[in-house]
Amino acid sequence: NKVQIRKAVEDLFKVKVEKVWTANMKGKPRRERLNQLHGRTSRWHKAIVRLAPGDRINVMGG
Repeated sequence: NKVQIRKAVEDLFKVKVEKVWTANMKGKPRRERLNQLHGRTSRWHKAIVRLAPGDRINVMGG
């Protein structure tokens, strides 16, 4: 949930989280050749996190 996401980001990256948004994303149709449908990809959850002013997460690790 949002509380767990906030705590995980703050502990892992040592930043202050202001807000957390979550969304349930639908799976997309999975296609084989000749456009025949063969099921769907799995649903997944997306989290968007707003950090406090001045905080940054260095994705490249440098």
